[in-house]
Amino acid sequence: MNQNYEDLVAIARRWFALWQGEDLSAFHKIHHPDFIDHSPSGRAADGNGFRQGIEDLYRAFPDFHGQIDELVVDLKKQSVSIRWSASGSQRGEFFGVPPTDRRLQFSGIEIIEIHQQQVMARWGQWDGLDLKEQLAAAKPADEALPRHVLTILAVKDLPAAAKFYQQAFGWPMRVEVPVYVEFGLPDGRGFGVYQREGYAHNTGQLPAALPTHAISATEIYLHCENLELSIEQLKEAGARELSALAERDWGDQAAYFADPDGNVIVVARPLGQQN
Repeated sequence: MNQNYEDLVAIARRWFALWQGEDLSAFHKIHHPDFIDHSPSGRAADGNGFRQGIEDLYRAFPDFHGQIDELVVDLKKQSVSIRWSASGSQRGEFFGVPPTDRRLQFSGIEIIEIHQQQVMARWGQWDGLDLKEQLAAAKPADEALPRHVLTILAVKDLPAAAKFYQQAFGWPMRVEVPVYVEFGLPDGRGFGVYQREGYAHNTGQLPAALPTHAISATEIYLHCENLELSIEQLKEAGARELSALAERDWGDQAAYFADPDGNVIVVARPLGQQN
């Protein structure tokens, strides 16, 4: 028996309501066991695949909220066309784009075929071009921030400073020129030591030379998996111990040293990660 206009509208509204929250407990009650998704977008074309698509949508947009802009009922075909619009804040990966926290706008048309009070089939068309343009413009907030790629220290004796850091930490040297040496760090960042006179060529001002045994206002803070070995290597390289290994108020074990130019080096590890 065919459903009347009011029944078809009511079922369509209940079906669309599934998109308005994370409670999908009524999903299988609303969908026919032989449900077919004719627009699966790479998912399985059955009810399980379609449900997965809704779950993925809510992982990416937990506050997704849609509204029905127009309903068109075809009594002969027992189908309902739903023109809808929606918005949501992207807090998970979507179409390969990492979370951006930007609020995106959606629109589309869904056509559902109804049989015996259940949705038998679905065809969907979203405004994919507009959505992809929004995603392309919505770069994650952290991508827009400056990235730390390199730390450079001015030194009095470049060969001695380069030898010290290579012996103390074993970082591979990736640049070596008469006035500058640069090491590659495990995370891809760089650490450089620059002869004071060459440093002044870029800044227009010669860095101040510290008195013997003074320390600078520069601190290099390093987490070390083998903290005891790092301390031993620093001492062997000629670092001056400023403060022995101890538990610190911020939750690290840390030891303080000075390099040959008075720059402070801290080697540390979080409490509870002792070898």
